[in-house]
Amino acid sequence: MLDPAGRLAGAIDPEATVTGSAKDVPLGQALEELLKPLGLIAVVKDEVIVLTKP
Repeated sequence: MLDPAGRLAGAIDPEATVTGSAKDVPLGQALEELLKPLGLIAVVKDEVIVLTKP
C-alpha cells in the first residue's frame, strides 16, 4: 500500500514501476533494494506493508 499522506502531498508517484528478481534474499532486503531508486522505504503498520518516504 502506498502511504496515503505521501500520495496526497505528491511525494509518491503511484504510477512509478519497479522490477527485479531475487533468490534466497529476505523480503525486507529485497524490498529495500527495489525501493531505493524511488527514494522509498517499506514499513509494516498493522500487518500491512506501507511504502513511504523516509
